[in-house]
Amino acid sequence: MIVSYPKYGDYYTSISKDKDYSKLTVGLTKTATLLEEVIVTGRIPITIKGDTTEYDAGSFKVEKNAKVEDLLKVLPGITVDASGKITAQGKTVKKVLVDGEEFFGDDPTLVTRNIRSDMVDKVQVYEKKSEQAERTGVDDGQREQTINVKLKEGAKNGMFGKALLGGGTSDYYMGQLMLNKFKGSQKISVYGLFGNNGTTSMNWQDAQKYGGDSGVSYGDDGSMSWTNFTDPFSGQGVIGIPRAINSGVNFSDKFNKDKHNININYKYGRLSSDGDDETISTGLINNKSNKSVDTENDQHRANLKYDLNFDSLNTLTIRGGASRKNLWSDNRREAYQFTQNMDTTVAEKTHETIKNTINELNFSTYFTHKFKKKGRSFTLDGQVRRTEMIGDGYLFSEVKNSLAKKDTAGYTPIDSTDQRKERNNKNEVLGASVSYTEPLSKVWNLVVGTGIESSNNSSRVESFNKGVDGKYNNLDSRFSNNYDFDRRSSRYKLAIVHTTDKFRFTVANNFNNDRLKQYNYYSQEGLSRSYFTYNPNVSAGYSFTKTKGLWLNYTGKNQLPSMTQIQPILDNSDQINRYLGNENLKPSFINSLNINYNSFRILTGSYVYVGGNISLDKNPITQNIDTVQGFNIYTWNNVSGKTNTSVNIWSGYHFKLSKNWVCPIRHSSL
Repeated sequence: MIVSYPKYGDYYTSISKDKDYSKLTVGLTKTATLLEEVIVTGRIPITIKGDTTEYDAGSFKVEKNAKVEDLLKVLPGITVDASGKITAQGKTVKKVLVDGEEFFGDDPTLVTRNIRSDMVDKVQVYEKKSEQAERTGVDDGQREQTINVKLKEGAKNGMFGKALLGGGTSDYYMGQLMLNKFKGSQKISVYGLFGNNGTTSMNWQDAQKYGGDSGVSYGDDGSMSWTNFTDPFSGQGVIGIPRAINSGVNFSDKFNKDKHNININYKYGRLSSDGDDETISTGLINNKSNKSVDTENDQHRANLKYDLNFDSLNTLTIRGGASRKNLWSDNRREAYQFTQNMDTTVAEKTHETIKNTINELNFSTYFTHKFKKKGRSFTLDGQVRRTEMIGDGYLFSEVKNSLAKKDTAGYTPIDSTDQRKERNNKNEVLGASVSYTEPLSKVWNLVVGTGIESSNNSSRVESFNKGVDGKYNNLDSRFSNNYDFDRRSSRYKLAIVHTTDKFRFTVANNFNNDRLKQYNYYSQEGLSRSYFTYNPNVSAGYSFTKTKGLWLNYTGKNQLPSMTQIQPILDNSDQINRYLGNENLKPSFINSLNINYNSFRILTGSYVYVGGNISLDKNPITQNIDTVQGFNIYTWNNVSGKTNTSVNIWSGYHFKLSKNWVCPIRHSSL
C-alpha cells in the first residue's frame, strides 16, 4: 500500500493476508524535514580574503580567443596600458604568477599576452610579502603588488599554443609563435616573436635594459647604468620603426614530493631601428634639436631558480643569472639654442658612434630555519653581482657660439671636437644579512636583523683627440676619467608584528649607515661621505568582514644623493647642456602614506575600491638651470626648509545594470 499527499513524503507498507489492519495508523512527514542537506550552486564574481581580492574569471565576459590581458582589462580595479603595464588598485603590478609560480622570470606580458583567458579559473590580486615573511610567517611590512593567475584543472595538463602572422601597408609586419606543455607541476614553454609594429613587447620592465647611452651614471645604491631607452620592444623611447626579435624557452618542475623545485629560462632579444626626431622646447630654455638615429642591440639572458626543502623546518633557495648585451648606435644631431626673439645663440652639430658590450653575472642564496616553536625562525642570505661594460666609439662635433668673442677677421669661432673614446666600467657587489624572529605571544612577534653590503665600482673613460698624423693618440684629460667609487653599507632592523584574523600591524625600525668614497686617479683627489639614516615603516590592515577591508602603509625614507649629483662625469657629446656636481648635497627625507579600502557586496554583485597616496619630500634635491654665454649649466641643490608634496587618489565602483550588463566606473586624480 502506498499513501501519498502533496508536500509530504510517501508512505509504504506491505500487505499480508494473515494480518489484522483494523488499527492501522498512517503517518506522513513533510518533505522539508526529510532533506539531509541543500546545496545551492552559483558564481560569485569577486571575493575578498584578507588583503587578497579574487576574481572569478567565468563571471566576466571577454571575446572568443581572448588572452589574459583582455580579461584583466574588464576586471574592476585593474587597468592595462598599451605597453602591457598593469595597475591594480592604483599600484603598479611587479609580478604576474601562474599558480603561484614564476613564468619566464619577471616577464608579466608572457602570461598576459600568451595564455588564453578561457584557461583561467581565478585571478588573485594581492600585495606579495617578502620571501622572508612568507617563510617565517612573520610580516615584515615589505610588499610587492602581484597578480596570480590560477588555471583550471583541465588546463594544467596538455599542450596549447598559438601562431599568428600579419602584414599591412607601409611595410608593417608581425609574427608570434607560442607553445606550452603543462603536465601537473611541469611546465615547458617556448615562444618566438618578431615584427616592426610594437607588438613584440615581452616585458615592460625591460626599460633601461637596452640602449646605447654614451655616459655612465650611478644609482643611489652605488649601481651603475649606461642606458637611456624606456621600453624598446614596445617602441617606446625608440626613434623610428623598431624591428624586433624576441624568443625564449622556459622549464619548471617539482620533484620528490615537491622537495625540489627548479625553474630555468633562456631568452634572446634583438632590436634595431633607424629614424629621425625633432624636438622644440620653449619657455625657460629655448632650443631645437634634429636627431637621426640608427641602433642595433641584442641580448642573451639565462636565469635559474632552485628551491630545496630539506624538511618542514629547513628551506634553501638559490638564484643565478647571466646576460650579455651588445649595443651599437650611430647618432647624428643638430641642436640650436635661441633667444625669445628666435635669434640663434649657439649651434651644435654632432656625429657619434657607440659600441658597447655589457656582461652581467648574479648569484644569491637564501636559507631559512624554522624552530619547533611556532613563529621562531632564523634566516641567512647572501648575494654576489658583477657587471662589466667594455666599449669604444667616435665623436665629432662643431659648436658655433655667436655670443663668443669674434676672431680678428670678424668671424664667429667654431669649436671642433674629433675624438675616439674607450670605456671600461665595472661594478661588484657583495652582501649578506641575517634575521631572527621570536614569538612574544600568540599574536605578537619580534624581528631583529642586520646586514652588510660592499659595492666596488671602477670607471675608466678615455677621450683621445685626433693628431696631425691622423691617429687618435692625444689624451684629452677634461673629458677623461679614471676613478673608483665604493660604498660600504651596514643595516640594522628592529620590528614588532601583531597578527590576528582581523587585524595586522607592523612597526619596523630600519637604520642604515652608508659610507661613500670616490677617488680620481687623474687628479689624485678623493671625495668621501658618510650618512647614518633612520627609515621607519608602519603597515596595518583591518578586515571588517570577509568582503570588506582597510589597509594602510607608511614609509619614511632618506633619499641619498647619487654620485652623478655629487660629482657628475663631464660629457662633451652634448656641449650645449653642461652638468656640475655639488659635493655638499645632503639626503632628503620622503614621507609616504598609502591607504586602500575595498568592499564587495555578494548579493548585489557590486564592488567599491578607494585608495590614495600622499608623498612629502622634505629638503628635496632639485636641479637648477642657469644659461651662461648661450650654454645651459645644470647644478644640484637641496631646497632647505621646503617640501615637495604629491597626492594621488583613485577609486572605482562596479555594479550590475541588468542580468547581462555591468558598469565599471573608475576615477583617478593627481
